[in-house]
Amino acid sequence: MHMFAGGKVGASLISPAGRIVYEKVIIHDDTLATVRFDYDPREEAKWSPVIKQMADSLHLGTDPATEDAR
Repeated sequence: MHMFAGGKVGASLISPAGRIVYEKVIIHDDTLATVRFDYDPREEAKWSPVIKQMADSLHLGTDPATEDAR
């Protein structure tokens, strides 16, 4: 599990059933956003780009560099 600045948490692990589980959680003020994927390791090549795009697009609050809503 990784804790990032601004209330972001990301984790990727192998479940007891042998499946890959990826979850990203963002907490900002009183709002929670999360994305979670659970898939067979044999499908990693298919799901990896989808997970990256979704996880990278998950934002709450404002971007401190630009003050734009994220």
